[in-house]
Amino acid sequence: MWSTADPEQIDSITWRGISVTNTGSPNRQLPPDCKFEEYFGNSWTVPERHFPFMLVGDSAGTWRSAGGSHVAISSVSPCSFGGTGVNVETTYKFFDGGPSVNKFRVQRRFLFGTGASDYDIRPYIPRLFPATSYFVVLHPNASGSQLAQEFTGPCGFGCQVDNWDGTWFAAHDPATGRGLIVRRESSSHAALWIDNDAASFTASSSTLLIAPPGGFGDSVIENEVMCFYDSTIWPASSQMALQLPQGC
Repeated sequence: MWSTADPEQIDSITWRGISVTNTGSPNRQLPPDCKFEEYFGNSWTVPERHFPFMLVGDSAGTWRSAGGSHVAISSVSPCSFGGTGVNVETTYKFFDGGPSVNKFRVQRRFLFGTGASDYDIRPYIPRLFPATSYFVVLHPNASGSQLAQEFTGPCGFGCQVDNWDGTWFAAHDPATGRGLIVRRESSSHAALWIDNDAASFTASSSTLLIAPPGGFGDSVIENEVMCFYDSTIWPASSQMALQLPQGC
């Protein structure tokens, strides 16, 4: 369910009868024109310097349904403290049946114009609630030959992981076997950013796009597929073998 106040903000997601995300506002002193909100779908810059620049957050813009299974959003974060004023285009595609019913596809495009961004970018931040359940991040190592895992607990301010082949990662609940796979369809240079956030009490690991020398240029596009799973869809044996579920 999307917020009525921010076109980019996803307030709630329910999968198989379970609410899997949350929102929250950190207790920070901000100008009257700003609202810093943690939500599923944020985009922030790194390094945060104690307060990240918001590419997607406190956004203004338009939300429209582009057919029964598509959503298109145009937004900008105009906040005078932390906002970037960068135009952002986000599109979603949803799937209605078969093995693909548990996934959605997202494309996000950042239009920097003539002002190249020299910050590393977290292009799309998924949030799983509660953080104490989804505290494991599964991913292939840098060579794509073995399963590696990270823990979000020590990374309240974020941890960069370079031992990753850039293809996919999963926010995982080891107690229930549930989680979310994020599979990249982009090939740009990226690291893995491990994180959790206190205000929303969410696990918030994401892709981290590494800025090239001289910055990103006039635009950046990131394509990702999000796949919800449980132990029947993605058993431990398939995880160890680095085999993603059918339809993901």
